[in-house]
Amino acid sequence: MANGYPLAAIAGKKEIMDRFNTNTEGDVCFQGTYNAHPLCLVASLATINVLENEGVYEYINELGLYFRNGLREIISKFNIEATVCGFGSVSTIYWCHGPFDNYEDLLKSDSLKSVAFKRAMIERGQYFVPVDLKRIIVTYSHTKKDIDKTLKIAEEVLKKFR
Repeated sequence: MANGYPLAAIAGKKEIMDRFNTNTEGDVCFQGTYNAHPLCLVASLATINVLENEGVYEYINELGLYFRNGLREIISKFNIEATVCGFGSVSTIYWCHGPFDNYEDLLKSDSLKSVAFKRAMIERGQYFVPVDLKRIIVTYSHTKKDIDKTLKIAEEVLKKFR
């Protein structure tokens, strides 16, 4: 919400939210280290402004699709038993074939291959959280050139997964 600055929000029905002591009539204590901290609020407003006015979602969704399609091509090229899934800027690789109708279907994924792939990517300078079923996120700071570099490294790594 504030692009890395400490900020959180809580929301609810008016009759419940009005009970917090941030309201003069409130009878429930509500405290936080950064409550209404000006720097955090300015960061949040700046973040919202960028999100609303710079086409962020379109950009990251396009890069996410580009990344997934590139991974799919590599996996197909090497005939690897894996499925690339995702939506928008979020991607993941399941080290098995679908269909994926529920969470139990995802548990068929080979967690050892998943972690091995992510560690191999880390060793080559691409940080993928080395936990099975953890997502890969494309951010607004990434470029198509970054994605191409990541796909090239992924191809080198996946070549060994045949």
